[in-house]
Parts: sequence; structure tokens; C-alpha cells
Amino acid sequence: MAEAKHTRYTTPVGIFLFPRLTRPDTKFDPAGRYSCKIAVPVEQSKELVDLINLEVEKQAKENPIKKGDKIEYANLPHVEEIVGGVKCCVFYCKQKARVELKDGHVFEPKIALFDAHKSVLDPNEIDPWTGTQGRLNVELVPYSAALTGVGVTLRLKAAQILELVQGGGGSAESYGFEAVVPEEYDGELPF
Repeated sequence: MAEAKHTRYTTPVGIFLFPRLTRPDTKFDPAGRYSCKIAVPVEQSKELVDLINLEVEKQAKENPIKKGDKIEYANLPHVEEIVGGVKCCVFYCKQKARVELKDGHVFEPKIALFDAHKSVLDPNEIDPWTGTQGRLNVELVPYSAALTGVGVTLRLKAAQILELVQGGGGSAESYGFEAVVPEEYDGELPF
């Protein structure tokens, strides 16, 4: 049986929130999970929201989960929030770090990373943090689950990083420090 082709989509430019693109998070899943939320201004997010709704409705027709005579729907993979003073649609995208297929085959997908010029980035050399600006490439994967209902997950495939923000504990300025050179300082500490 051939695997179904899922719709691929590249988001408009947005701000990454809590990205886990280079190292999977293992806090709630020992196998690990890559993830990233992306905040896109509402007026630029309509196309993806419409695509998600279309995929959910197709799945509801093909594989409905019913409670009584009503179709049960899962939470959508987006919410509206104010981010940086702008009304945004925040999309939640994820990818398992280790996938075991029914036939026993195991593979460990990685998130492809690119810069603004479409050059490949080495995940060992960067660590994007919240505030990074870029775009995400996702697969819209519809599902029907008895526990949650009919829905769509945004499976994270790649990220294009346009403006990288990396961590490291913050700068001296972010903690309120400024350069100070005492006039009497001779290189010896007074304690």
C-alpha cells in the first residue's frame, strides 16, 4: 500500500517561538520531538488557516469521529495571540525525532535548515531561539482519533532562517551592566 501524499506548505515569514529545530525535546517523549511555533500576522496567515480547515473537513467526510450524531473535532494547530504588539496566528508545528513504522523499520528524521540565500545550515553550528525570524515548511497531516476527534497536525519538515537569534544567557547589556574601568585598578583583585 502506497503512503498517502500530504499537502506541503511554506509559511509566510514569522517569528519563531520556542523552536526545537536542532535538538529534539525529550521532556515528555523519550524518543524526542522537534517543534516550533511560528507567529504570523493574521492578515498573512489566512491561506494556511483556510488550507487547514479544508483538510479537516475532507478528513471529517472520509473518516468521521462521531459523538452521537455530531462529528467530534480536535483542537486546531493554531491560535490567535498578540505577539510583539501585533495580532498573530500562532501555528504549532512538530516532528517526531524517532519514528518506528508498523513493519519495524526505524528512521530518525532531521529538520532541514536553510539561510536566506537557500544555503544549507549545519545544525551543530546554530541553535535558534525565540525571536528568530524565518519560514517553516510543513506537511498537513489529517487524522481521526477516537480520543481527540478529527484534526490536522502540521508536521515540521524544514526551516528557512532569515534573522537568527541565539541564546547563551544574554548579554551584559541585557542584565543592565555597562563597561566600567576603575582608575585605580592595577590588575590585582582586592580580595
